[in-house]
Amino acid sequence: MHNSIILTAFTLITSTIAQTTTSTFTDDNGITFWNSAWDTTIGDGDATFGMALPPATETSLVAEYIGRLVIPIPSSGTWFGVSHASMMTGALLLIAWPNGDDVVTNLRYATGYVAPEEYAGNATVTTISSSVNDTYFEVTYRCQGCWSWDQDGAADARLPATTASAQQLIGWAQATSAPANPSEKDSSIQQHADSAANIFAVNVASARNTAYTDWITKTASSYPSATAAPSSIGAPFSNGTATATATATSGLTTATPTAVASCAANSSALSATYDYIIVGSGAGGIPLAAKLATSGDSVLLIERGPPSSGRWGGTLKPDWLVGTNLTRFDVPGLDNEIWADS
Repeated sequence: MHNSIILTAFTLITSTIAQTTTSTFTDDNGITFWNSAWDTTIGDGDATFGMALPPATETSLVAEYIGRLVIPIPSSGTWFGVSHASMMTGALLLIAWPNGDDVVTNLRYATGYVAPEEYAGNATVTTISSSVNDTYFEVTYRCQGCWSWDQDGAADARLPATTASAQQLIGWAQATSAPANPSEKDSSIQQHADSAANIFAVNVASARNTAYTDWITKTASSYPSATAAPSSIGAPFSNGTATATATATSGLTTATPTAVASCAANSSALSATYDYIIVGSGAGGIPLAAKLATSGDSVLLIERGPPSSGRWGGTLKPDWLVGTNLTRFDVPGLDNEIWADS
């Protein structure tokens, strides 16, 4: 047996929910978005993400949306990624980057904390308009089948809720280098910058619009040619019309469990020996333990106990989670607050 090594599993993602400024925004295509702007720390100026959703009554369109990205370009090049959930792994990812005067989009899927592979499931991205200049790239797209995914049998979904206060968690990341072959959709990419990955919450009700069905009947050629992409710090709002602004802070809703489950006692682990003991089963601990176990090592993964999670009776949460059965340990991003509120 190897000498036992105790590893503290620091999480691989250290961000919390992003501080964003939101608005209702109508672009030059006439599409109205719930719109969010924030500093990615890469390039000059803010990044912008816009989302338009169909009415809740349009059940045949429940798995799609229209999106808009306006992303600053550093001198070293870049790619930008959107997760259709709050996590990178096990979720459908949309990757976009500039290539000359065009913007390339590609759907991918990450099975772990590794380079994401091309998505092989039933989803489609159609570019409505795009533009590129020296400092920004912009793309408006329709993403069909993007709220549910299935990659080789690994299936999940994040369909937007129909409740008035519903929030849709979106993850994002940006890199400081361009893909290896920018003209190829399946080009390999380098890992995003450590400081440029986070999540934010979309107000679903603000993103829904009864005109959605009109917007999707037009092809990309039906829309006017995209104007030059923004070129200044305030530029994500320079095209189209912003009709309202607010600071994005709102609560999530979820069902309340009927009872708190209990844990069964198990002392067998105390009498065994292990090659590795990993303390902490967060976003770093679980994949690390799995990798060691796969290589043939015996691993003991220690977590302090279930009361942290809402489903086990935990209560530690920010104010915007009050009224739900979620704690900060249930929300990706918040669970990485190692010292705050501990």
